[in-house]
Amino acid sequence: MKSKILFFYGLIIISVVGCSEVKTTTPDQDHQTGAPAEAAEKGSAKSPSSMIIAAWRGIKQRALGTKTSCWDNPLADGNVLILAMGANTRGLTETNKDAQNFADAMQNLFKVDKSRVCVLKDVHKDEFEQALKRLNDEQMVGADDLVIIYFSGHGTQKRDSGDMDEKTDNCDEFLVTSKRKDEFEKAAHLQDDQFAKLVEGIPTNQILTVIDACYSEGSTKGETSNERVKSTSSEEDKLCPIHEGVELDHTKGILLSAATENQKAVELRGMCETTKEKDGNFGGRFTRFFLDALKQAKNKPEKVDLLKVFNQAKEMVYVHSDKCSETAQNPRLLGDEKLFHTINRYIP
Repeated sequence: MKSKILFFYGLIIISVVGCSEVKTTTPDQDHQTGAPAEAAEKGSAKSPSSMIIAAWRGIKQRALGTKTSCWDNPLADGNVLILAMGANTRGLTETNKDAQNFADAMQNLFKVDKSRVCVLKDVHKDEFEQALKRLNDEQMVGADDLVIIYFSGHGTQKRDSGDMDEKTDNCDEFLVTSKRKDEFEKAAHLQDDQFAKLVEGIPTNQILTVIDACYSEGSTKGETSNERVKSTSSEEDKLCPIHEGVELDHTKGILLSAATENQKAVELRGMCETTKEKDGNFGGRFTRFFLDALKQAKNKPEKVDLLKVFNQAKEMVYVHSDKCSETAQNPRLLGDEKLFHTINRYIP
């Protein structure tokens, strides 16, 4: 009798789930190996109790927000993969546009098929990690491939997690991702150690990482300001020394960061009267001027050199910040500049 009752409730729950068109599978479920037909046959043999549990998980997943996964469809031929992410947290409004604009520019520059480009807007920590784990797959990324990773959002610092790997100030750096409904604020922070570990696992040395964020003790400017500082703070953060713009641990390949130590990366919200701009600036300052420098380089007869693009963007960011902000902003390159010679070869 008990099993019949369970089966009856299972049918009710499953019928509710069946009426929904929302995708409820997690990224791990999306990319399991094995033929779909075999998986369907195995699924049909499940017990009523397991069907109830599966249905409940589906309902819970929809309540928490459906995860977005990358590269669900078969990849077209090519040697370049692009992952661009944004997170509009704590006053930021332009990070998703930053991610899309950056992805579009790189896709156009390297002539990348859309199946090899993934843009995650208001990215959650688990989506961020899952995308990087997929890039760790040797069947997906080859040793001769180029991987481009981009993130626009807040950065922050917390006391060292206990592994005492931060010898200088005993503080870890984090990228602040969007928070799910069931998460505490800290659960939405991706630690630099974990980020570096996942990047290290990508089976190619040709990796270009671009981070438009800073990692300072500090918060946003006033609501009337045309800038938002891309770092967050809390009472716990104040236990860390005030040194803004602390960079992430160095990752494999080349890392371009929006600001150096003791500086702030900002999101622009309009015109700076001092520079007499014809149109307003919006989005991460570093992203805006990097893409401007790239556009200028593409209009020249010679082939685009991304190292020259970065150096020009660095100068543009410094000049603009010197005239328009309280403090200057200097983007920084970490890694061997010679790797740009290899990266540039992927440009058709």
